[in-house]
Amino acid sequence: ELILVLRLPLDGDEVKRLLGIGSQSSGHSSYLIAESVIDPKTSKIRLSQLTHPTSLPLKTDRAKGLQNIRKRTCFDILTPTEVIELSAAFLPNDSFDNMEYASEKCLSDTYRFEHAISESLLVAQHMNFQHMEQHQIILGTPHSYVIGGNDQVLKEALASALELQKSHGGRNNKLDSSIIDERDTSGNTA
Repeated sequence: ELILVLRLPLDGDEVKRLLGIGSQSSGHSSYLIAESVIDPKTSKIRLSQLTHPTSLPLKTDRAKGLQNIRKRTCFDILTPTEVIELSAAFLPNDSFDNMEYASEKCLSDTYRFEHAISESLLVAQHMNFQHMEQHQIILGTPHSYVIGGNDQVLKEALASALELQKSHGGRNNKLDSSIIDERDTSGNTA
């Protein structure tokens, strides 16, 4: 059982180069390029800020990332050798003119991708969504910070969530209690 990260080829030349063929013409739209191969038995996922406001991006400038909806859709798969940043947001640029539609579509797509990958990782590691150990595999939630014992990251995550809340029109200097009291799949709060 492996997870393949696939992408469309950049152009026909990339397909020809990878296949080792000369100047023969072939439709490159029928090919996919394998970017990464992931062993779910040794991997973790860091959820996106779009689905979990307390999730801290690993590879970005946090201040810039909050303003960019595409960046907020990014989640990471952490393997022993690399961190793979992915996004389920596959919208043309003009879709972002209608931010309500873009936000709903991005949220729905991102949640479905994260859930499917999380489930795959937990099954491969012989866990389910009822085990507390899931928070060592699914990162970015207050639960994962508490169980990991990392108080500093928990403080940064809560501060980031408050900043995100304010950027969406929240005038209060207190974080929405639904974020702090969020229940995991076992019904526990952090």
